Amino acid sequence: RPVGALLTEFQSRHPGINIEVRVFRSEEQLHEELLAAISAHMPPHMAEISSSSGIAGLAATGELAAFDDQLSKDEKGAIDPGFTGTFEVGGQLWAMPYGAVVPLLYYNENLLGFSGISSGVKSLTWDEMVKMGLKMTRDVDDDGVTDIWGLVADQDSPWYLRSAVDSGGSGSADAAGHAFRLWHDLVYSYRLMPPLKHHMALSDFIDGTAGMLLAPSDSRTMLEQYIGGTFGFGVLPFPQIQGSSPTPAQVSGFVMLKSNPDTEHIVRQIVSYLLEPDIQKRLLNETAKIPVLRGTVAGLLKQKAGLSGREQAILGISEGNLIVDDYTALSQSRRDSLTAIQEELESTEEICFSCLSQAYMSGSVH
Repeated sequence: RPVGALLTEFQSRHPGINIEVRVFRSEEQLHEELLAAISAHMPPHMAEISSSSGIAGLAATGELAAFDDQLSKDEKGAIDPGFTGTFEVGGQLWAMPYGAVVPLLYYNENLLGFSGISSGVKSLTWDEMVKMGLKMTRDVDDDGVTDIWGLVADQDSPWYLRSAVDSGGSGSADAAGHAFRLWHDLVYSYRLMPPLKHHMALSDFIDGTAGMLLAPSDSRTMLEQYIGGTFGFGVLPFPQIQGSSPTPAQVSGFVMLKSNPDTEHIVRQIVSYLLEPDIQKRLLNETAKIPVLRGTVAGLLKQKAGLSGREQAILGISEGNLIVDDYTALSQSRRDSLTAIQEELESTEEICFSCLSQAYMSGSVH
């Protein structure tokens, strides 16, 4: 929805162009509808996608128009190559990135006092997050039912689980098994996260019944809107499991569907507009996306003008060691298996972790 306002602004600058925007509830629904529209031979002229969906499947339809032929070396070089790489298949760029998101640990500042963690903390290890969550988890009326959960995770939880796998090592079966055990412990050993309630995570955090929330950086504006001044909240990077590993990122971009030369030219104009330096500087504030042009994040941090404390923190996290998930290399079966594993970890107390890790590596979980 937020990028729609920028498209409306583009249209006001170009009165001869009419942009009809359709908004979806989630990236997954948009991706499914896009594939259905392509199959029905009624595709849109352009569509927003996330790197989490992978570009290979869309490129394989033969209905996308590549961006390479229309980009000069200077234009492509202006974008951080880590962001363009996730949309490249067969040496061609099939989607143009315009923004990115990173996973964050949001925390309720009012409940922070229960945790014993300093309010000036800049990052947490996984163990520190657990200790913080245990002290925030509370049965207020002593009826045996948890009233305040230490941690909740939104519906992107398979992404966080995969980030835990990657943070814990080289992506081996041992690293996967270790990460799966850590996630399972949140529910069954420490009992600081409710099982299978990810659809309620944002509401629980907004209502003050969760001390910490794992959610993407672009959830910030919605949280600010609904929390208002009820309580203060801060943001931290995704907790580190082992050493200092890169922060994972997902990229938002636009694909261009094949049409006629005039329409494709307009689509390129729109995408180029989203990559203008002035628009990229406004991106975090207006769409909650992290800019993708080289030097923009550093420039905003240097100026700091008009940036809230949370925005500065998010830019500081994104200026660090980012790694863009290579969903092109990650097979659909591996992605599906991770979702199934995450559900099993939260629904079953007795788990064979080595079995799950081997199944994940082979992509054979159903």
